[in-house]
Amino acid sequence: MMKKSVDAKQPSNEPISSAWVSSSPKPCVKLPLPGSNAGKLLLLQKQLESSGVSYPQLLPLVPQKAHGPWVLDVDGNIFLDLAAMAGPLILGHNFQPLSQEFRRQSVDLITALDYPTNARVRFLEKMHVLLRKKMDWDTKCHLTGPTGTNAVEAAIKLAQWYTKAPGIISIKGSYHGMTWLSALVSDLVPREHYGQECETLYPKLPFPHPGSEHKALDRLEALLASCETSYAAVILEPIQGEGGVRALPKVFLSSLSAILKRSNILLIADEVQTGFGRCGYLFAMEQFGIQPDIIAFSKAASGIGAPLGGIIFSKALDGWPTGSHIGTFRGFVPALASGAKFLDLIETEHLLGKVLQNSAYFEEQLKKSLSHFPFVKEIRVSGYLIGIEIGDGDRSNAEAAKALIRLLFNHGLITEQAGVQHNTIKLLPPLNLSKELIDLSVEILRKTFQDWQANLSQNRQVEDVPMS
Repeated sequence: MMKKSVDAKQPSNEPISSAWVSSSPKPCVKLPLPGSNAGKLLLLQKQLESSGVSYPQLLPLVPQKAHGPWVLDVDGNIFLDLAAMAGPLILGHNFQPLSQEFRRQSVDLITALDYPTNARVRFLEKMHVLLRKKMDWDTKCHLTGPTGTNAVEAAIKLAQWYTKAPGIISIKGSYHGMTWLSALVSDLVPREHYGQECETLYPKLPFPHPGSEHKALDRLEALLASCETSYAAVILEPIQGEGGVRALPKVFLSSLSAILKRSNILLIADEVQTGFGRCGYLFAMEQFGIQPDIIAFSKAASGIGAPLGGIIFSKALDGWPTGSHIGTFRGFVPALASGAKFLDLIETEHLLGKVLQNSAYFEEQLKKSLSHFPFVKEIRVSGYLIGIEIGDGDRSNAEAAKALIRLLFNHGLITEQAGVQHNTIKLLPPLNLSKELIDLSVEILRKTFQDWQANLSQNRQVEDVPMS
């Protein structure tokens, strides 16, 4: 089959360099995908790894090099990454000031458990100062290890230890991780094998849709009045990421916080996806004016995708017994060094204000360019966490969202699938994405949606149709 080119410019197999990036290339893809080299590696992966591998099931991406928002695959195709590899590449791939700090630290010391290295103390000090400044919050921190699910597990364990209560309440549409406790309090994780007891100990509130927040609050009051169990905490994502970029209403969070304080129950904010500037704030809870008792963080903490996670909590909760939550990789020193540098940049580069300003522009352009398509149900923007919900009237369409994501990939754009009904195209752009690349991204989205609409009307398959 003859390969069709989306862009007349042929991609180079030369290493990606700063000069190459500064030339502002456009995505350049040779169809069909995957290419021959990528196809061989994907086949080998299928033979060697379990069927649980997920991302290549959606997009046949085989990266070779990456810089900034650009990814070069093993066949020379160039993609614009608007997913930041699920969020941790908060300033894009190989952001030089952070990667240089990471490499510098790697020469001297790689890992040190929880011994107080200079990098560890710098990271913790900067976090403490920023939380005092941004949220007027005097905190302690516990570094847990590399993943968000690890941080969530630690947050739940701390709440249960402090309150001496077993139950944890969460919200429909939530995703908190894939290990035992985090999966129990998640809604978007299969739970059939956990047993009926999880429904009593780990109940879910209905999502507080604007205008009907009282349903969730009434359910909360009923749970607290019940004698079935006692509850240590409510865990929530201030903006549900995997749930489709759905922000919890401020009136709900205010009422929830008041009820919990009255009942001596803790509030855990899962900021694994929303933290470190993703939504234009150090942590998303800041914009709601709510101070949680515990925050779980990971993903973007190191600034460059190096594993780093933990929990932040009010000083009043301190006193956890030694060794209550440990892990071999809770002292990955290069990640702590780049994370401290990233926290510096948040301040010196006024990064949070720029995110709010540019995301407002992004939202305006998205709505102007995409809202008229009949299959675009809603566009939701919280900083640089963006969801485009695909549906037809009251009917949502997961297959259409998946097909559009694949078509966008064929046009050189990397995006993700999200949503309670898997019907949302999710964007997680790097926070330093320029207006020029915002415009380019919106134009690719518009042309892809235009092609999709035209081919729908012609009742044709569109996965391999090049962009007009």
